[in-house]
Amino acid sequence: MATSRRSIVGGSALGVLIGALVAIQGRANAALARDLGDAIGGAALGFILGWVIITVAVVAGPQHRRALAAIPGLVRGKQLAWWLCLGGLGGATLVASQGFAVPVLGVSLFTVALVAGQTTSSLEVDRLGLGPGGRLALTRTRVSAAVISLVAVAVAADPFGTSLHLSAVPVLVCFFAGTLVSAQQAFNGRVAAATGSPIAAAWMNFTVGGIMLWTLTLLRHPDFSRAPSPLERPWLYVGGLIGATFVVTAARLVRTLGVLLLTLTSIAGQLLGAVVLDVVVPTTRGALGLHQVIGVVLTFVAVALGSSAMVRRRV
Repeated sequence: MATSRRSIVGGSALGVLIGALVAIQGRANAALARDLGDAIGGAALGFILGWVIITVAVVAGPQHRRALAAIPGLVRGKQLAWWLCLGGLGGATLVASQGFAVPVLGVSLFTVALVAGQTTSSLEVDRLGLGPGGRLALTRTRVSAAVISLVAVAVAADPFGTSLHLSAVPVLVCFFAGTLVSAQQAFNGRVAAATGSPIAAAWMNFTVGGIMLWTLTLLRHPDFSRAPSPLERPWLYVGGLIGATFVVTAARLVRTLGVLLLTLTSIAGQLLGAVVLDVVVPTTRGALGLHQVIGVVLTFVAVALGSSAMVRRRV
């Protein structure tokens, strides 16, 4: 019992940490996209660094090279469904939906719609057993944790605090992107479990997602001459490094936490990280509000509920 509880609590803490890193990634990606004038193109540039880091890790580790080389055989032997290798489409779709929907909906409503898709899908992905941890029943505690997390994000984002631009198609696109992000965690976890290497799973994720992002980018023809030099402003390009760290860590954590709890911890970390950034490196959008603090507290309530449900399942 003690070991199980410790692994879930420790995994939840790590999930919050990598979620906080995503908040930094979002700030950097937003600045890069603003300078470039294209959100998808900015994300594609960040993806390059992430892919290079993961590729170096694969090349440097014989076990990771063997794991990656084993994937075609696992697919042919039906030990791994081919579609489980497409997890990277989730992250790429998220970036594409952001570029499409944020100008229409605004950041707040985009975030709420995205998290609604993530939490709803996480419950279903766990129920179906698509993740490496097996089936997780749809209990009242788990549903309550998902609902509280969604309410927390809505409170923190304060979508009704400014003029609301509600448009059905962008909202549905964002919701769909959220469902794919949850599936991405499950798929990457399954690939990591089948190969024994989260690095190999991350390489598949970045390769598939990068192909989609760069295809969309080249179709849009952004002016890359506007992009700042990595030597002059290297912090703008940390998105790929953080993305690589997140994908590798999440592929390992999802087996212990399940998709829902991993999602809840990530959301809690992102909100906490955003609040810390607003205090330490404030933007021009205004002072930190009480609604953001309340939202962060509520996300940790959701994490506590989700953790308790996992502990009861494991013991």
